[in-house]
Amino acid sequence: MMNHVRIHNIRHLVITAVILMTVFYEGQISHAESVVLGSGTWALLTGEDLPEQGTITKLIRDAYAMVNITVERKELPWKRVLVEIANLDLDGGYPFGKTTKREAKFIFSDPIGTATRYIYYRKGTVFDWKTVDDLEGLRIGIVRGSVFGAVHEELQQRIAADPTFATIEEVAEDIQNIQKLEMGRIDICFVEQNQSNLLLSQLAKNESQFNPDVILHAPKPLMSESPLYLMFRNDKRGIYLRDLFNQGLHKLKMSHKIR
Repeated sequence: MMNHVRIHNIRHLVITAVILMTVFYEGQISHAESVVLGSGTWALLTGEDLPEQGTITKLIRDAYAMVNITVERKELPWKRVLVEIANLDLDGGYPFGKTTKREAKFIFSDPIGTATRYIYYRKGTVFDWKTVDDLEGLRIGIVRGSVFGAVHEELQQRIAADPTFATIEEVAEDIQNIQKLEMGRIDICFVEQNQSNLLLSQLAKNESQFNPDVILHAPKPLMSESPLYLMFRNDKRGIYLRDLFNQGLHKLKMSHKIR
């Protein structure tokens, strides 16, 4: 009799556990049926007016589709994307590079692309660089919320220690820096290569006074083929959505739809 009761109780516990796990799993899937991701504008990669909102946007949508998740893209200035992820207004954002500061607050997907970034200067000025020391005394244009690797981090540290070392002028979009550089209002700016090529072409076409031939980049890249990622908050939902994305990306690669 006791054995019969014990077996009955064990069966009851197992059935209850299975029901609870099923409810939890279905609740998770329901909660993550749609993700809201923020992004700025980046030539070819992401933008409201690009085909399929950019190549990286399409990649992200295709990867999430492999695990039955739909993606809503919200276009914002880059700095605002970071703020809204932290404030729970967005599930994540893209494409972002890793930094020590970001890794302390956020988590990252598997790589979704790469980017090469250069220092641009105006023709007729003497400029070359090997180290951060070569940027001393310059007015430097940078998009607010963007990062440019170890050189950028060291530059910020040097300015924090000595505000007269150089001047960083932040703007909302890369196009503003290209225009300021062409007019001689800054000495150099940091821009991703594809982005600068597109902006120079657009400005030459749309602004009769703009001369793209005066904008050059230094031979040495700031960052060469640096990885880009989808970024999430470091919380339960962020980890869940990051893992789902990585699963979908793996499935997408295994399907040979991407390399």
